[in-house]
Amino acid sequence: MGQIDILTYGNRYPQAPLLKKKPSKYMNGGQIYYHSELWENLLPYVIERVGKDQILYASDYTQEPDLDEATQEVEARKDLLDIAKRRILSDNGKRFYKMEV
Repeated sequence: MGQIDILTYGNRYPQAPLLKKKPSKYMNGGQIYYHSELWENLLPYVIERVGKDQILYASDYTQEPDLDEATQEVEARKDLLDIAKRRILSDNGKRFYKMEV
């Protein structure tokens, strides 16, 4: 995200005069949610860049494996912290849809 800050906010600021902060601050500041396939191998990197609180479980219901199977796969992943798994599988979606967390 450093490159977008340099190009958009730094060198090209006149092209985006309404920006009040760097683009990366919008991207990881809680205003934008991202979706991910549960088996995505770059998920730990994305969590590192934008945070575990902004990632939603992406569902393409008719194309996807069984939800229980997909959930078990995520829970078995060793490259994700348990708190990140819970946020992606449950808490973030509840917060996004304004349900109880």
